[in-house]
Amino acid sequence: MDALFETLSRRPRPEDVAVLLLKTHRGHLSAASQKALKRAADYATRYPYSSMWNEFASPVDFSNKTSVLADLFPGVTLSSEDRAHPPAIGAGLERAGAMIGKTRTGNSFLYDRLNKEHREALGMDISKKQYNKRFRFLRRMEAKLERLLKNQELADLITKGFSGLATDPSHRVFSEDPATAAFIAYYTARCNMRSTFTFGTQVRPYDTIAESLMETCRNQTTTNWFAIAHVYPDLAVLANLTAHQTGILLGRWYGILERCAVQLKQVWEASTFHRDTMVVKRGDDSTTWNLLAGAWNRARRNWIALNDAMGTEDILDTLCLGKVLRLMAADVAWGHQIYGDALEDDTPVWAELPFPWQVFAGEAECTRIMVEKVCRRHGVDPIVKGWIAPPAKHPPVPFTFTPELVHGVAVGHPALAKILKQLGMFSGKKLKFKR
Repeated sequence: MDALFETLSRRPRPEDVAVLLLKTHRGHLSAASQKALKRAADYATRYPYSSMWNEFASPVDFSNKTSVLADLFPGVTLSSEDRAHPPAIGAGLERAGAMIGKTRTGNSFLYDRLNKEHREALGMDISKKQYNKRFRFLRRMEAKLERLLKNQELADLITKGFSGLATDPSHRVFSEDPATAAFIAYYTARCNMRSTFTFGTQVRPYDTIAESLMETCRNQTTTNWFAIAHVYPDLAVLANLTAHQTGILLGRWYGILERCAVQLKQVWEASTFHRDTMVVKRGDDSTTWNLLAGAWNRARRNWIALNDAMGTEDILDTLCLGKVLRLMAADVAWGHQIYGDALEDDTPVWAELPFPWQVFAGEAECTRIMVEKVCRRHGVDPIVKGWIAPPAKHPPVPFTFTPELVHGVAVGHPALAKILKQLGMFSGKKLKFKR
């Protein structure tokens, strides 16, 4: 169960999760589930490796600075557990700063350094050069700590944009019911799959294998529906929750919406996106924006579904948060034009409604009536497109093998994908041939 639990915070192929399930949960799976999982596991056996990294990108911690910190400030050390823990890092930097009379906010090299008399008063027996070296080091480390905090926040929101609250339940809760754990692990792996370069829609994560595992959960009395609702807040799943459990999830998703709004505002104000088209141009931070947009849209969709399940959908009359559109690559936009497609129908609606961060800050309002009027003005059905209601439920999609991707382009074999990636194929840059 430990290996299965670890997959929730990683990015294995669904086929690799299928192998784990057949090894550890075979006795808890129906014959139909075993048959479906075996097909996926056979692919993992045929291609036991992937050219794609099976981890999410993690922020750079202080591991490469601990030895320098200890050398410059004897007695100030960071354990291996503390090197990615901002409160512990901050406490260590404060202890180091106290040794040279520096505060966390005193970073001016011109005004905040101590002169010789003040250094001697503190008992510092080091030269001015050594003092300046320590002062500069702490100033850089404090800036690094700020970046770590920001990047950890981004990383957490990004993972929630892929797989929801999958990492929130504890190991004990996850392990209570094998069928529940099987569904959560497999469905999370499907949610964490990468997007492919296509002019159509992306493959939905809820496939026939997930449906088979869900059917096992429906046919037993020990299913932990609250844990499942963390990753799959379908209305049928939410119907099995108490009002208290639904309220907990509602509060968590609202908090994520608020955090996303803060990050989206920062990216927007640092960029010059074309709101009317949302086509990316050189210099735009499209990666961060699109990942945050995915997190916002998932949180918003789940928040609306939870309100609907609780019977509190009237809140949308006064607070009807809109979608956030992703930026579209210029070549994809060009392809849509070639095939006769216009911009995404939601684009003019997004462009006319207030920004999410404006709504959260109380600078603008966004009500259900406003959203309905804007949608009608642009010929968009607000219910079908999910602007004022939970999205319609789709039938399970057929299981498909995880494609090997090189910059979003599917390649037929992991080894070939690795070679093409090393060459820089499909990157839009000059190919890197070795002589």
